[in-house]
Amino acid sequence: MRLSLGAGRSRLLQQLLIESTLIALLAGAVGLPFAWWTLHLIVVEIASAIPSYWGAIALQVTPDIRIFGYTVLISLLTGVAFGLTPALQALRVDVNSALKDSGSMLGQRLSKSRLHDLLIVVQVAACLVLLINSALLLRGSQRALRIDPGFDTKHVVHLSLEMAEPSMGYSQARLFKLSRQLMDEIRGLPGITAVTQASRAPISGGNRFVPVGTDDAEPPASEGGKDKRPAAGYSYVLPNYFETLGIPIVSGRSFTVQEAETEAPVLVISEATARRFWPGQNSIGKRLAIGSVNGPAPYPGVTAPFSPGSEIIGVVRDVHSLFLGKVDESYLYLPLSQTRESTSTLLVHTSGSASGLLSALGAAVRRVDPNLPVVLAPLDWMVSFDPYFVISRIGGILSSIVGALGLFLACLGVYGMVGYSVVERTHEIGIRMALGAQRQQVFALVLRECARPMLFGTVIGIAVSAAIARLISAILFGLNPADAISFAGVSLLLIAVALFAGWLPARRAMRVDPMVALRYE
Repeated sequence: MRLSLGAGRSRLLQQLLIESTLIALLAGAVGLPFAWWTLHLIVVEIASAIPSYWGAIALQVTPDIRIFGYTVLISLLTGVAFGLTPALQALRVDVNSALKDSGSMLGQRLSKSRLHDLLIVVQVAACLVLLINSALLLRGSQRALRIDPGFDTKHVVHLSLEMAEPSMGYSQARLFKLSRQLMDEIRGLPGITAVTQASRAPISGGNRFVPVGTDDAEPPASEGGKDKRPAAGYSYVLPNYFETLGIPIVSGRSFTVQEAETEAPVLVISEATARRFWPGQNSIGKRLAIGSVNGPAPYPGVTAPFSPGSEIIGVVRDVHSLFLGKVDESYLYLPLSQTRESTSTLLVHTSGSASGLLSALGAAVRRVDPNLPVVLAPLDWMVSFDPYFVISRIGGILSSIVGALGLFLACLGVYGMVGYSVVERTHEIGIRMALGAQRQQVFALVLRECARPMLFGTVIGIAVSAAIARLISAILFGLNPADAISFAGVSLLLIAVALFAGWLPARRAMRVDPMVALRYE
């Protein structure tokens, strides 16, 4: 109409670009405070999920002039990029055909319809990929919270003496004496069922590894002087360590008091270690060569254990001692008397609440040595701040926010596409109704044409999501790439939301007055 009245095509192009750019700038103005609020929420949630001993993480989330300029630039580019193509397409119409709604105009509408369908397919597929992988990450984080570490975490308190350094006057001999005094003091507290000592607590960091093998002879070194034997985690423990933490002894026994005090060459191994070196055999009575007599210390200030042939006296159930994301591949338990490390940890088992015991334990420490620096924490609190838990929790937070945003954008996109299509086809709908089409038939027609691209997009989205999920599962433990609940649930949810978004324009199409529609153009 404007072209027929003499408007220049360049002026129309300018007007259309200004309209699209203004819309983009308005969207940027609305999106900037929303993005700031969302980012602030994410940072707060992440900060609450990260333990304090990881160190402070400073994140600047306050928008400055650079963020404002970046937002304006992106909004301008978006307005021009997504407004230029429709504007050029609109300017290519033939004036006579447009005024008469001729066959060529109908062909252009069919081309637009196919473009709209393609955009719906792409948007649904992209949103489905985002939502499915968000659901997989969220369910993976929930699955991580239900992992059984293999030992009791609800009734055990971790009391660490690792901050008592030799430079503070706490030598290994003095710490050993203080540990004995502390254990005697703690045993007299009400509700205490067991107290044990170890060089480190499970899931407490500071993991130690040592090369192990089945041969007594010193193995040849590989290039670079490194031991070629597989490495195993290890810890020095008292005989009642397994009973205190509730770790079942599968076969054999724990250390005797005499073995623990005389530094006998004996050890207890995990099931994974037994399977690794003696698959299908009884490992009790077998021997393991531990460490290297000429080997360097694996960590500064740490003397690695060495034994040319320690006898295996017991096998205990596998636990998640080193990393909560997976069962320890190999783990050794050595008598505490053999340790040369200055660090020490007490593990206290109570019949009541572990957190309710902290004040009583703190008072017991002060009675033994008021200046002794200790770290007190329930074991389940330490487990909850394991890196795997923290990463899974952060992934769940981000996935929930991104998934909700993706679902909202999918709903808006489908509603906009279908609504625009209904407006474009108002004249056609009026003709159909004038020729006898029922309102329910028009409603079904719009929904059917809306559902077809959504189903195509769903199929494509599921296929792409499955491929991405397999890649992610190779990185994140606990993520199931074939989680039927996530795939089916998210697909049905997206289809339902998209159909609801299409239902609103379909109702509007059903209420079109044929006489008004025929006068529409």
